[in-house]
Amino acid sequence: MPQSPLLTRFCNEKARVMFDMAESCYETARRFQSEYASSNIGAEVSDLANLDVIDDGSATDGRKALTVRELKALDTAMGQLITWFETTTINALSVEDIVKTASVNGGPRF
Repeated sequence: MPQSPLLTRFCNEKARVMFDMAESCYETARRFQSEYASSNIGAEVSDLANLDVIDDGSATDGRKALTVRELKALDTAMGQLITWFETTTINALSVEDIVKTASVNGGPRF
């Protein structure tokens, strides 16, 4: 087992944080897609124009406006991200497996 103060510090302060963030990203993307589908959001926005701004309170609280196009694009991007995690392999392991093996605190954010 390699022992090096530099290696130990890097793994604990950088690598483990990245593993946790990567698993959290993957699990949150899966949860997002599941809730997008089960809440029938696609049907809810299907008749809206892409540039329509969603009334989520952002106009009054200072957040950037969110458009229908951005919401649809996020759903598509999350599908692509999930596919990447599950199908990309490095040294015969999927990225999903690599991340889940080393992550400690990587659950979904919602």
